[in-house]
Amino acid sequence: MCKPRHIDDIVNVQKKNVNEIIHALERLDSVNEQALKQKTKAIEEKQQAIEEKQQAIEEKDQIIEEKEKILQEKTQECLEFKKKCLFLEEQLLNSKQITYEEEENQAILKNLQWNTKGVWKFIPLLVIPIYFLIKKM
Repeated sequence: MCKPRHIDDIVNVQKKNVNEIIHALERLDSVNEQALKQKTKAIEEKQQAIEEKQQAIEEKDQIIEEKEKILQEKTQECLEFKKKCLFLEEQLLNSKQITYEEEENQAILKNLQWNTKGVWKFIPLLVIPIYFLIKKM
């Protein structure tokens, strides 16, 4: 009888060992499952962060494009303004040239007026002797 009991003890020990191994495997499986969930969650968070960064990059690219467009518009406006300024400057120079020519013409006209006044002063001096010459004849 001793032998069967010894075998029963061995079987019971083996059952106990198997049960402990099963519990250990279940705990390990539970730990692995939790670790897998955490890794999955971390991967999802990283993917979300990557998507947010990509969205931020796209928004920045869009802002850069808008600013480049505004810069081009302002540059075009500036060039047009510069053309207008150059045109107005040219007109101003032309008007100054006309003003200078008018001033020269006014000066010449004044000189002519002074000259004609001077001539008119001498006409009576010429007319009187001519008058007497005609009278003597």
